[in-house]
Amino acid sequence: MADILKRFWAWAISLAGIVGLYMGAEQLRWVPVFWWVLAAAAVLGVIPAAGKRAFNIYSKVQAHPSLMEKVATLESETEALREKLAAAKKAAKESLQAGILEGRAQVIGAVLSEQVEPPRLVGVAETDGTLLLIGECRSDIPQKEARFTVIGQVVGEKKGAVEVIYVDQLKQSVHMQCIEETIPRFWSHLRERVSYDPSPPARVELVAYTATDPQVQYVEPVPVVSDASEVAS
Repeated sequence: MADILKRFWAWAISLAGIVGLYMGAEQLRWVPVFWWVLAAAAVLGVIPAAGKRAFNIYSKVQAHPSLMEKVATLESETEALREKLAAAKKAAKESLQAGILEGRAQVIGAVLSEQVEPPRLVGVAETDGTLLLIGECRSDIPQKEARFTVIGQVVGEKKGAVEVIYVDQLKQSVHMQCIEETIPRFWSHLRERVSYDPSPPARVELVAYTATDPQVQYVEPVPVVSDASEVAS
């Protein structure tokens, strides 16, 4: 109750003083001066309060110098997360597209291989750093994109798979590139000796292609070079 009375009398005295000043200014014909004085009082009353508030805010910011650093760090981390998310979306899209293309290639390769007798391996070669298996066709010549499975003749283990990338109609031969390395050391051995020993791998043969195991290492075929016909058969 005491606080209410204090505020009441403070406002009453202030308003009475303003009214008295106005009436006195009107009697002396100084009304414009009254308004200038009132405006000046308002400005002088507001500036200290605003300045104090600004000073308090500045003091708080200065008291926490790491605040701006934290904000900058959070912005940087947010941007990094956005970039990672975009990269993950792109990788997922590319992976899906690659899976679709590989599935199509497997179907086509299997169908084409079933239409002909598998070629007989007669040698290996290398062009532009790519290992090639040379096959001789005893009857029908397979088309490009036909795939064949490479297996061991002794126990029938799968070594991998190859895809026809070049067809020589005159010599009735095909050049095939490895696209599945089921047993990597088998293919590594061929790459190591191809420069001095072009003979075909011993005790292996080609059979019709079947769908690949998702865990098998897939190697994308490279484009056929223009001088592929000059590779020794």
